[in-house]
Amino acid sequence: MENELFIKRITLKANLEKLAGKINAAQWDEGNALPDGEYSADSLEWYLRGEGNFFFVCFIGSDLAGMASAQLLPRAYGKHSTLYVDELDTAVNFRRRGVATALMNEIKLLADETDSYELWLGTEKTNTGAQRLYEKLAPDSVEEFVGYTWDLED
Repeated sequence: MENELFIKRITLKANLEKLAGKINAAQWDEGNALPDGEYSADSLEWYLRGEGNFFFVCFIGSDLAGMASAQLLPRAYGKHSTLYVDELDTAVNFRRRGVATALMNEIKLLADETDSYELWLGTEKTNTGAQRLYEKLAPDSVEEFVGYTWDLED
């Protein structure tokens, strides 16, 4: 069926040039604006070459509907690793169709595959839509969190 969604885990064997084009052509909101331009085959390759970096995309038919990136982070205090979801994005025209849920379910499988001690993600306090989604995914805990950012570009 043309409208079924499917998740693909991206590796260095993928056609990264074509994927970058699909990502850049998708309908993203302002929160997904990139400060330095667009995705490229080189940027995707650079990311995927990083140890413990994972990238997933969701397609509906031939359209890119969403994407997620995650990193496996070892903890210095023990032999445990945390799988951290860095980005989880759904294209504007594919929201409320199960894209983010499907991506998170795939990431949960990755957490099991990598024997992660925990799976962690965060969102802004103002992003109530994301918060509702994540709560539906039955996390073991929801923490109060304050984040700080240092912009290192002049």
